Amino acid sequence: MQSKRYSLIFFAVLVFFTVINFVVSFNSYSSEKYFKYGNKIYSSEMIKKSDKYLETLDPEKYDAEYLKLDSEHKELEKFLHAKEMLSDKSKRYLYRAEYTEDEAIEIVEKAGMSETEAENRMTFINLCCTQLRYASGYSDYVSDVLKNTGEMKNSGLFDEDKQNKIIHTGSQYYLLENVKVSAVSDAGIKMLFSDRISDVFALLAAFLSAFVFSLYLKSGSDETVFRKTGFIRYVVALTVFAVGIYTLNAVAADHAAGLGNLSRAVQSLRDFKLCSLTVSTGEFLVLRIIVKATAAMIVFLVSVACFLAERKIIAVGTTVILFAEELLRSHFGSRVSCFAFWNPESVISEYSSVKVFGEYVNTYIIFLAADLICLIACLLVSNSLVNKTVEKYAEKAEKAYLDEVNLRYNESRLIRHDIKNHLSAIAGLLDAGDTTGALKYIGEISDEIENVKPPVKTGSGVLDAILYKKYSAASENKIKIYTEFASDFSGYRFSDYDLCGIFSNILDNAFEACSALEESERIVTLSVREQMNMICITCENPYANLKKDGDGFATLKSDRKNHGLGLKRISGIAKKYGGSTDISTEDGIFAVSVLLMK
Repeated sequence: MQSKRYSLIFFAVLVFFTVINFVVSFNSYSSEKYFKYGNKIYSSEMIKKSDKYLETLDPEKYDAEYLKLDSEHKELEKFLHAKEMLSDKSKRYLYRAEYTEDEAIEIVEKAGMSETEAENRMTFINLCCTQLRYASGYSDYVSDVLKNTGEMKNSGLFDEDKQNKIIHTGSQYYLLENVKVSAVSDAGIKMLFSDRISDVFALLAAFLSAFVFSLYLKSGSDETVFRKTGFIRYVVALTVFAVGIYTLNAVAADHAAGLGNLSRAVQSLRDFKLCSLTVSTGEFLVLRIIVKATAAMIVFLVSVACFLAERKIIAVGTTVILFAEELLRSHFGSRVSCFAFWNPESVISEYSSVKVFGEYVNTYIIFLAADLICLIACLLVSNSLVNKTVEKYAEKAEKAYLDEVNLRYNESRLIRHDIKNHLSAIAGLLDAGDTTGALKYIGEISDEIENVKPPVKTGSGVLDAILYKKYSAASENKIKIYTEFASDFSGYRFSDYDLCGIFSNILDNAFEACSALEESERIVTLSVREQMNMICITCENPYANLKKDGDGFATLKSDRKNHGLGLKRISGIAKKYGGSTDISTEDGIFAVSVLLMK
């Protein structure tokens, strides 16, 4: 129930911060789009206007048109200077070398337009000249690319029905007359989604890996907080997952870019005409959801890995790596990207600025802040899950110990309650002169009382109760136990929980081994000795059909799911106290020795 509740919290936090990210990103954005073209930002309306104008031009006159527009731009610049000179007397000295006041008045009257109209016209000319200049500059470059890539008809960039006359200079053609440079609402959306196909693959792989890790969690044993069986298989699973993610991403990236040098041609087209990647708010939301979902799954997997390994350093280290990557990408680009599908800035590069509350804000900062908040929130949930699970198993273990103590106490009370009845019965036998019967009855009572008494005194009341139960179980299964406790555990730093874990698992394994033998061979020897600054616990028992699991731990259990867990638990406790575990098999005797530092 707790796991379900924390899972809901995890996804609720993720959705909340994702919505916040979208709200901030698209504030004042759905009504009008802005694109960074060259070194300036233009509205989509202005870009469409320039596209329409350039499509009406004869490609052979591109160079002449560029000179004409440049000349008009200079005239408009003169008009604005003259206007400023006449309206602000303090700035007349700036332009007095160009023309006198009378000349300025003449220029303004001749222009016959307002200052706003002149500024809009200059913006339009700047955009047209930029596109024409790009067309000229990329001509030789793209031609060289095409020599290496061959025909582009199989690349998906061709459209036989569309003639793009913009990518054409006066004397040399791009040889790309049929290349699609259209809005996303047209065919461009296919290109965008193919670019992000790596996100889809990564998302599917992340879900699959999360499912596999969840199976590890569900296969946990009550005896351990986390199950760590099959260490080699566990490492292999992690390795396959990591390699799979990188491989899928690399393959998908190659597929999206095209064949060989064609990727450079695609990038050239984007640089030449960024409006070819225009997207609507809804389409951009879909792309962002894919990226955010992928990022969330990465964080989720990191949390699961942390959960399994009980190592918070894994999560902390990953956070540092991703944060450093985000910072470095702003200076060095995608060359330092660890996860190509992680960085949201790589989705649509032309959305470099967003108008938020009337001001342009770098989307890099917005994405970085949102992703970091998401990371922190997910890691906090992961940490809470780990702590709650540890507390759950600790409470369960403590309850088991108390139940054992109460059981022993109640049995002792029952025996004491019957003492009066036993004494009355003995008195009756003596009054009747049946001395032999009285002695026999006394012997039976003595044996019963002896069984109730703890077999050894360990210095730990809880451990005494556990041993009492184990000895009772041995008696029921006709197993003889020989004990030698040369030292007890009073005054040492060992917790009752760990001591019970050692003795319970040692005796459980010994009893199970003996249960497969003849009754006469069922003998267990348990000893505790003090050696300098260490306590040595040794248990020996005969065995049959001994097996070893993948980690080298011995087992006779038919239940393969839980095989070897007892000895792994013992080994873990020994390491906790700076000790070790030694296992040996010789002449049909299985021996386990546990050394604990005092």
